[in-house]
Amino acid sequence: MTTDSRRQEVIAAIAAHVSAHGERDWVAVQEQFPELPAATFWRYLRAWRSSRGPDARLASARQELAVYVEGRDAAPPATELTKGWRVLDLPAKLLELFEDIEVLRKMAKDADGGVGHPHWLSVAIGHRDRSIHTALRCGEALMSVTMQMDFFDLLVAEVAAESPEVAGRIIDRLRALQDPSIGR
Repeated sequence: MTTDSRRQEVIAAIAAHVSAHGERDWVAVQEQFPELPAATFWRYLRAWRSSRGPDARLASARQELAVYVEGRDAAPPATELTKGWRVLDLPAKLLELFEDIEVLRKMAKDADGGVGHPHWLSVAIGHRDRSIHTALRCGEALMSVTMQMDFFDLLVAEVAAESPEVAGRIIDRLRALQDPSIGR
């Protein structure tokens, strides 16, 4: 096999790997070509990257970040705490809670709609107040997380446009922060 055809084969493997896994875990590609010196592999990788231009590198960084954010590819394994949050349908639980509070409020009223049991009406009002407060805090937390993810998306995409390696390290560090079992 000629050097040029070997080079094209390695570059095709690099492109396929990036499509499937993003720009990381290069050992998997290198293992496909055990006779290829490491320096040659890295030279081919640089050639592939430079052939794509800055717009393609930025698009690749955005795709990598989307994979990370959406958890579709090499997302960290879920801890017990995050598993619980993924299962918890917060809007449905809040709606169920408000329905229960409404039942309690109706029980506190008499047949004419007046107050039949002032204590239970007071309890229902307190529960509704705390539930509204909790719903607002959850909404604020969700907005904060969304803003943080937008910030990280912008930051990593811009860094990736200049240095995909640095962007990869940033993404790895963000993964490690999300799941302590990955290590730092």
